[in-house]
Amino acid sequence: MIRRTAACLGLLGFSAAIFCGLAVGNPAATILVRALWVMTAFVVIGSVLGWVGLLVVREHVSRRHGELFRRPTESEPGEDADRADQDAQKAPPTGARPEAA
Repeated sequence: MIRRTAACLGLLGFSAAIFCGLAVGNPAATILVRALWVMTAFVVIGSVLGWVGLLVVREHVSRRHGELFRRPTESEPGEDADRADQDAQKAPPTGARPEAA
């Protein structure tokens, strides 16, 4: 993720610098030198943004994994009992006969 972001932003900066230089009418050597400097700066910025993005994605994934696959702890002993009571109330009693109309 870091390298892809850096590469994309670097190429974006490089192409923007070339098009701007051509639009203004600068000489080719000046355009290329400036485009290389812009590309270098954008690669550094892209690396930082990619690293931050990777940290955000990892944090989100670990938080969601913890929410979805959390094991009950000793501090929450009644949670399973409450869930079992709710399930028992919803289920019809076993051996009960349906009433005839």
